[in-house]
Amino acid sequence: MRIVTNTDLVTRNRRLANIMFFFSMGILIAGFLVANLQITAKDSTTLALAVILPWIVLPVGLISTLTSVRMTNLWVRRPRPKRQSRRAKVLARRADFIAIITSLPDMF
Repeated sequence: MRIVTNTDLVTRNRRLANIMFFFSMGILIAGFLVANLQITAKDSTTLALAVILPWIVLPVGLISTLTSVRMTNLWVRRPRPKRQSRRAKVLARRADFIAIITSLPDMF
């Protein structure tokens, strides 16, 4: 059985998933600090920013975290299709298994 995998797409999306993970962690840590800024606010400008900024930073952190988890589950987790195919017991000799040939994962 021949296995065709678009390795460029896999490596690109795996790298993007890793970058998104660290980006989302940074946004969540920044959101935690911004949300607790109200405790130390001394003047009205700082207090206004402390009230408005969490409404911007925390939803961005949530969306980036959800995107990061989705991409990590899709592209980084093991086993990849090539590893799974070795475990199959009955495979035709002329069969082709096309895995991740396009950017649409649910195409086949």
